[in-house]
Amino acid sequence: MRKIFVTLIVTLLCVSLVCEGVVRSAASSIRDIKEKDSYTFLVCGLDDAAENTDAIIIFKYDAKKNVASFLQIPRDTYFRYSDNIEKLNSVYSSLKAKGYDSKSAMQILSNTLSDALSIHIDGYICFTTDGMARFIDAIGGVDILVPHDINVTDTDGNNKVVYSKGYHHLNGRESVAFVRYRKGYLLGDLGRIEAQKLFLSAFVTKLKDSINIRSVAKATIKSDGATITNFKILDMLGIAMKMRSRIQECSVKYSNMPGVADLYSDGKWYYFLNKDACGNLLNKLDFKLRDEFDYNEKFLNNKELRTKNFYY
Repeated sequence: MRKIFVTLIVTLLCVSLVCEGVVRSAASSIRDIKEKDSYTFLVCGLDDAAENTDAIIIFKYDAKKNVASFLQIPRDTYFRYSDNIEKLNSVYSSLKAKGYDSKSAMQILSNTLSDALSIHIDGYICFTTDGMARFIDAIGGVDILVPHDINVTDTDGNNKVVYSKGYHHLNGRESVAFVRYRKGYLLGDLGRIEAQKLFLSAFVTKLKDSINIRSVAKATIKSDGATITNFKILDMLGIAMKMRSRIQECSVKYSNMPGVADLYSDGKWYYFLNKDACGNLLNKLDFKLRDEFDYNEKFLNNKELRTKNFYY
């Protein structure tokens, strides 16, 4: 009954938005969010098996400058959360293992990152693989240009082309497979991050070509129950309204948090951030740091002196 009611309300809202171009609803959430000049979201993608956040992106839209920024943080980033958790992508799953529900765990991760990065985060959106697939299907899939063949070697030593060079139209499930694939990349996870940039570019291009209130509402409803977020549907519609007339001219930036991958004493690979470079990048992207980047040294590994060279 609740879903039917929400669907009906959103449908009526969409009709009024498209036909009249105004919002007659008195919902304070839309009014409040439309008054902001900049929005910053934490966007995560979950690994269904272990519930690790295997995609971690800070998304910012500057409404005044009409600039959107995607800042990717590698999933293997060293992050000193507790004595047992020293990888950023394990924070959410560790909280779930302690009994926190999905929203509480995401809120804690969002607050923790906001504090460590020294930036304000308005809210979070976390996609399960099913949620992402539904969302992509709802907007009609994406067209992506693969710059070269992506190969994987089988047990017999033969190369198998997973994605051939050229254009591909990916539906929801194919999109999930593409952004999660990593076996064929020389740099492993760092190679996957570069592939995710290609996907984000294709996704933004699709939105530029087709964004409207109906498509946003459809995508939001389709992914309902398979996403974790503290935003309401009306909030999403409010942001979409503000962007829809300007998205064609929107400038988009894609960046990685600077650092280096290295083996740790436990035999696992970690990605160690470069403090100065990360702080400079955040300032360059106009994130308006509240304090020095990582003032509480969560990204600093104090156990091994050699990793301080990567950090500093």
